[in-house]
Amino acid sequence: MGRRKLEMKRIEDKSSRQVTFSKRRSGLFKKARHLSLLCEVDIAVIVFSAGGKLYEFSAGASSSSNSVEHIISRYQKSYIEAEERTTISADKDLTQLMMEYISTLQEEQRKLIEGKEEMEKQVNLSVTYVQFWFKSFIKIMSFFGKISSRSNCYIQVCKSFENRTPLFYVYH
Repeated sequence: MGRRKLEMKRIEDKSSRQVTFSKRRSGLFKKARHLSLLCEVDIAVIVFSAGGKLYEFSAGASSSSNSVEHIISRYQKSYIEAEERTTISADKDLTQLMMEYISTLQEEQRKLIEGKEEMEKQVNLSVTYVQFWFKSFIKIMSFFGKISSRSNCYIQVCKSFENRTPLFYVYH
């Protein structure tokens, strides 16, 4: 008689479930032993039954490290070391990220300062230009005021503004 495919669901009959647990537990331990022998590895299997009973199996390539307790302590030590490496790596990544952010902020600050200085130069230049135009306007107004009418002066000043030439240079 051949094997029949077993549906993976809980076995309802308690005695059948216990028999299946016992056989499969033995098969699991046998596979663990084979893995240990074939690959020269330390292995531990811990199983708790539905009733809470503990079953354990361990096998190792070396006779000194084949107890379940020893394998579990090696696992815990390895886990803690991996956590520490991950934490250190994450700290380094965070530090690197923060340094890049600081560099970006410093670059932006430098650009803002340069922009501010450029704007100050442009404002100063504009103020100087307006002052020059105003002084030229005053001189021309006084010049035209002595020679011709104010309307003629106004026309000359407007033409000068359209041409963007300082009145001071035009009439001196």
